[in-house]
Amino acid sequence: MKDFTKSSAITSFDLDHRVKVNLFRRTAIGTNGISETKNETNDTKETIALSLIRENPAITQKEIKEKMGISLVTVKRLMAKLQKSGRIQRKGSSRSGTWQVEEPKD
Repeated sequence: MKDFTKSSAITSFDLDHRVKVNLFRRTAIGTNGISETKNETNDTKETIALSLIRENPAITQKEIKEKMGISLVTVKRLMAKLQKSGRIQRKGSSRSGTWQVEEPKD
């Protein structure tokens, strides 16, 4: 269940001093408390996905989809990007394995 309680103005246009147009973006807050705004940055999605994996290394992509409120295709794309960049790694089989978050080496 989503609660559409927040709106934030994105931009405002003044057309010929007769018409003013305000564009708003609705922010949906899911039951898990995570913002489900479509305009989130990839970094925000990555951070949320990484925290979900840290909480539960055996989490499935379907569970990530449900908790983040994004499509499964987006989750698959995000996970592939995180794997390619070396931030996560899959241990074990694709069915019964777990995710491992690779912490950055400073």
